[in-house]
Parts: sequence; structure tokens; C-alpha cells
Amino acid sequence: MAEYGLTDKGFLKKPYEIIKEELEEKWVGIFGSKINLNPESPQAQIIAIDAEAIYDVWEMMEKVFSSFNIDDVGGMLLNHRSQLRGLVRLRNETDVELRLRLTEQLPNNVLQLKDKLRDELFKIENIEDVTVKYKRGVTEVYALGGDNLAIAKTILDYMPPGALEGNTSVKVDRKCDAVLFYRPKFIFIKLEVTVGLFSNLECECETLDEESIKNRLLTETCGQGYGNFYYTEYVRNVLAQHKGLRVIDIKLYKALEAVEEKECLDVDFTESLEVVEVEKYEKIILCEEHIKVLVQ
Repeated sequence: MAEYGLTDKGFLKKPYEIIKEELEEKWVGIFGSKINLNPESPQAQIIAIDAEAIYDVWEMMEKVFSSFNIDDVGGMLLNHRSQLRGLVRLRNETDVELRLRLTEQLPNNVLQLKDKLRDELFKIENIEDVTVKYKRGVTEVYALGGDNLAIAKTILDYMPPGALEGNTSVKVDRKCDAVLFYRPKFIFIKLEVTVGLFSNLECECETLDEESIKNRLLTETCGQGYGNFYYTEYVRNVLAQHKGLRVIDIKLYKALEAVEEKECLDVDFTESLEVVEVEKYEKIILCEEHIKVLVQ
């Protein structure tokens, strides 16, 4: 199996440093070991430019691969992917709601157990939020708040048949193996978007104001994460739902560290990114104060 590209772990993008090293080795193989590859030399500059161009191709291949995953696409592309699975978007159905219908195409008895487990977990004292996933015989419970032992006992009582996964392990007397479930961590993101209206568009356009755009971004981001990537292209698709809106620029930032509290915090962010990658136990949080909208 290849080290990069399509692997048994999915698509692995070749790092820029590896590409650059491979190009340097080729130049040495052609011109000999005495070739000057100091960073300021013309040869090194050419190699750096070529390496960046090749890396851009790898990034594009990664996006094409991810586009077949319904968790990584939205808007019209999600419509196409859902139609391949025999589902059509309902009137006023959001991307989040459509993904939920797509991922829950499971046998009715399994769905009933999964829903029952979620409902019972919500009954636990001090539980704030619960997400239950079931795929290929594996149950994943993501629980915020509540007592660990109470959560573990409820999972044992109501879980669908199969295995468990998680980053938290709790021993229950009536089961030899520990019960696994996920305690989520939170990744704050920040958005800076610049938008305008198509000047020659004749339509009943929606009100183009900062508040309505912020609300749409907050609504569509709610529930994102848990291993799903968050792309600037996803933000573009969300904004495109505003009739007549023209997206001029999008900047996406990710908090430097994950936190255990979901309350909006004053955190440090990375440089602008094309995609935010999160672990399966991490949830994306977008706060109103972390959205900047410029209307031109």
C-alpha cells in the first residue's frame, strides 16, 4: 500500500517538505552532488516553486477525495452525493439535517436502539449534550456533562449490538470489559468574510446585513466536528444560500489548542487556513464574537 495518496487509512497528502526533498534528490541525480542548493540559490528557488505547485495538486486531490464523503461537502455537492444514495433534499432542509438522514439509513431495530440510548442518556442528571453514532457494528457515544459511571451503565443497558469506541474508559461491575465513550473537546474557529451583492442580478434578494449572515453561519456550523473537516468551501456554500449574495473573500482560523469547556473564550488562533481538521472526539465551536462580516 502506498505511503501517500490512497492508503488503508484514507487519503494521505504528501507533505511539502517531502516533495521538496524528492525534487532536490532528482536535481542532485542529474547535475551531481556539487550543485549549489543553498536556499538563496536560483536552483533552490526553482525547486521551491515547483514543490509548491506539486503540493497544490496534492491539496486538490485531497479535496476531490473528501468530496465523496457527505460529511465534508455541502450545498449543491451534498445534493448530488445524496441523490447517489437515493435521497433528495427536502424543502428548507439544512445540510446538517440532510446528512443526518443519510447517515441514519440503518435497519429500523438498530435505529430504535440507537435513539433509545440517546434518549436515556439525556435523562442522566447534569447531562448537557449527547450524540450517538452507529456504523458497521460500532457504537460511538459523545457525552457532555453527567456522571461517568451513570453514562457507562446506561450504555450497557441500551446500546445496539456490537463494539464500543471512545477516549474515556469506565469499569462497570456487571461487565468484564470497560465501557468506552467519548468526552468531547472543543475547537474554536474564527471567520472573517467579505460579501457583496451581484449588481446586475434581478431577484427578490434577501436582506444583506451582518446580523442575518452571522445567524446563518452560526446555524450551519452548529453540530459540526467529531472528525469532520471544516472547509472555507463549506462556508462559501453556506453563504451561497443567501439569494443574490456574492462571496468576495473568506478567512478561516482555528484555535491553537482544544479546550474542555464550550463557553466562548478569548483564545489564540492560527494563521488563515483552507481547512480545519479535527479529531473524532472534537467539536467545532463558532461564537458570534468570532465572526467578522464586511459588507461591500
